[in-house]
Amino acid sequence: MRVIEKFVILAIVLTLAGCASGVLTPAETAIKNFEISDSKENVFDAALVVAQTLNLDVSVLEKDSGLIRFETAALNPAQLQNYCIYPAVNPSTGQPWDTFQNWNTRSLSGGTGQVRGRVSISILITSMSESTSNINMRSNWAAFSNAEDLPCNSTGVFEDEYIAELRDHLAV
Repeated sequence: MRVIEKFVILAIVLTLAGCASGVLTPAETAIKNFEISDSKENVFDAALVVAQTLNLDVSVLEKDSGLIRFETAALNPAQLQNYCIYPAVNPSTGQPWDTFQNWNTRSLSGGTGQVRGRVSISILITSMSESTSNINMRSNWAAFSNAEDLPCNSTGVFEDEYIAELRDHLAV
């Protein structure tokens, strides 16, 4: 067997081992729409403050349009478990096949590095009136190691925490 064939077989085995077994589920953008009883300007400023407390990096900032995009690639397996649904499901039960921590253990044992996660969050803040704003939040999640990069579906926990922190900050 040639070296390239061995490499391809090894890559396939590592990919299958990383997610254990099961069927990969397609990931969808998580979308939350909600109203806040405050001006667009105040909500925009508060959205930035809350993002900083959650260690999100700002990649796009357009105050006039109300668009903010945050990125982070610093999610560990425990955070992934809280914020994401494991990307492979047991086809007979529809339940997650494994956990991110187990995937991390397998990945480290297999020499393909730690499992990490990243999220991209876009927030569009629009004014509904002088004292009411609408927020459209979209998030995309992924988990990856040195051998794999898999999109994940959100549990909705992070988005709900962000909204709660924003409301607390604005005292609404």
